[in-house]
Amino acid sequence: VEKLESNLSDIEAVQFTDENKDRVYSWGSYVQQNVCHSWDEKGNPILKIPPRFKGEETEEEICFFGSYLVNENGRIRVMNGAEFEQNYELIGSSKAFDFIGIYHRKQ
Repeated sequence: VEKLESNLSDIEAVQFTDENKDRVYSWGSYVQQNVCHSWDEKGNPILKIPPRFKGEETEEEICFFGSYLVNENGRIRVMNGAEFEQNYELIGSSKAFDFIGIYHRKQ
């Protein structure tokens, strides 16, 4: 995959899987320092993404295997795998983190 510099309409994203869970956690906490790892009720690894600022009107997001972690202007968001794949297409990979894809919203 060609490495690109992203433009404002492109996003960085990666699917959270058992194989890449440690690297995705490291990347997520690099982008947004309050990303933390935990386990669901079945003992599977998950990532918890709390609001970035106290008083922010968003709820904590949970990233399960198969979901995508998305960097939107320095804020980590979680998107359902099927929804993400329906709405975004891979156009390259990050220069800084080769396992992170650069995606563009489909027209």
